[in-house]
Amino acid sequence: HEKKVMDDLEFPIVFVSSMIEIAKKLEKEVFPDFILSPDKGAIERASKVAKLIGCEFSYLEKKRIDAHTIEHTPKDLDVSDKIVAIVDDMISTGGSIVKATQFLKKQKCRRVFVACTHALLVNDAAKKIKKAGVSQIVSTNTIPGESAKVDVSRVIADALK
Repeated sequence: HEKKVMDDLEFPIVFVSSMIEIAKKLEKEVFPDFILSPDKGAIERASKVAKLIGCEFSYLEKKRIDAHTIEHTPKDLDVSDKIVAIVDDMISTGGSIVKATQFLKKQKCRRVFVACTHALLVNDAAKKIKKAGVSQIVSTNTIPGESAKVDVSRVIADALK
C-alpha cells in the first residue's frame, strides 16, 4: 500500500488500485454526499473516490496512542444530514473506523458507510464497527468475507497484461 516501498525493488512492480471500482460501487448503491479519510495515510485513496463520485472530501487527523488507543483531532466538518463514506485501505481491528464513526455521529451525519480495499476484520471488528453506527462495510474481494462486494479480478487481470 506504500508506492515508495516498490521504488527500491530490483524487479518491476505494477501498483494496482481498486479505487475506481470502489467509487462505482459507492456511487451506485450508497449515494454518498461526503467521503472521509480516517487518517492522512488514506488521503490519496479517499480523495480519488470523492473526485470520481463528485462529492466533498476531508480527512481526520489521527494520533495513535498505543495499539488500542486512537485520538482524532477535532475538525469542523460539515456533514450534518449527509451520507458519509469512510474510505480506507485496510481494516484490521476496526478501531480507527469506530472512532471516526463516533466523530461523524457527533457531527450529526445521516448515515455512515465504510469502504476499503482489504477487510481483515479480526476478532469482533465487524460487530464493533456496526455497533458504532456503520450501515454497511464494503470491501474488495481480495479477502473473502461478508463485506467482499467489489470484484477486482478485472483490474488485476488488466495489470498482468
